[in-house]
Amino acid sequence: MKKTKDYSRAKQLYFKPEINLCPHCSQPLKRSHIAWQKSIFTLKETLHTTSYAYKCKNKNCKNTKETYRSTEAELLSLKHYQFGIDTISQNRPPILPRPLNHRRNQTNGSVLIYDIL
Repeated sequence: MKKTKDYSRAKQLYFKPEINLCPHCSQPLKRSHIAWQKSIFTLKETLHTTSYAYKCKNKNCKNTKETYRSTEAELLSLKHYQFGIDTISQNRPPILPRPLNHRRNQTNGSVLIYDIL
């Protein structure tokens, strides 16, 4: 039987946006919801991070639906990954040439060429 993972010793980090005022109407931003919450494994330690999303609550503001998040928190790890940027860059394989993938657009028949990581 597998043992339960224990992250109780992980360092707790909470992030909010670097700006406190709405850039459009200069009113204070209010916490809206948790943008994401995850454990991040770096080369030095394990972090349990929470990133809060803030929104402008001024009803007269044009951008009330715009969400503001911490840039510092977003730079800790890639989206959908639990490993820190330092871990990914340290353990990445050497860059190998990749073939380009071709996909035909169904609407107008043109060929789109793009490179998938």
